[in-house]
Amino acid sequence: MTINQLPLFDYVPPAPAAVADDGIPACLRLTQDQRRCGWERQPPHPMPKFSNMNETTRAYYESIRVERERKKQEGLARLKEINAERAAERAETRAIKEEAKRVHAKFKKES
Repeated sequence: MTINQLPLFDYVPPAPAAVADDGIPACLRLTQDQRRCGWERQPPHPMPKFSNMNETTRAYYESIRVERERKKQEGLARLKEINAERAAERAETRAIKEEAKRVHAKFKKES
């Protein structure tokens, strides 16, 4: 009998009210041998480390980084344009107000 043919564990249905003091039903409690058999039958898979990325994955993440940087630079350039437009509008408004004050003062002196 191979390891894949072994049953995961011998299941014996408990009585309906068989719950331990810690709240875990008896049907979920496994002995050490049952756990070992389960782990041998289906072992856990290790998580891949990010430092062990292959070249394709590195290129993918690099392309994402480059795209983010490009969008950031575009946004900063657009922000500079907007700020320049606002500064020009403020300067024009300031010039109009000063001209209005000068004209008003001129008419006030003449009156």
